[in-house]
Amino acid sequence: FAPTGSPSQLSWAAISAALASGAVTVTTVGSPNTGGSGNITITAASPAMNSANNLTLYALGELTINSGGTVVNYGAGDLKLQGLSGVAINANVTITGSLSLTGPVTLAGC
Repeated sequence: FAPTGSPSQLSWAAISAALASGAVTVTTVGSPNTGGSGNITITAASPAMNSANNLTLYALGELTINSGGTVVNYGAGDLKLQGLSGVAINANVTITGSLSLTGPVTLAGC
């Protein structure tokens, strides 16, 4: 995925399809300069995934899961959420694998 503007959008369908082939890392670090803030914001609920592969979301800025932006994986894959400026979880996260949070963490509305 190469962003073409700010803000860029990446669908859960694209992430889910990539997870079918292996581990996935979505990062704003090292991205082309499109005037973005380096944040990752999840605004839509993920499909009920069933992946054994790991998903890493790594934001140079803040990583936020907004209310209504749930993340669901019933497979054994781990979820790694990293935000250098912070990680804010304002929705449910349902996983069978491990959950790793890196950065100043705020939990609300979970």
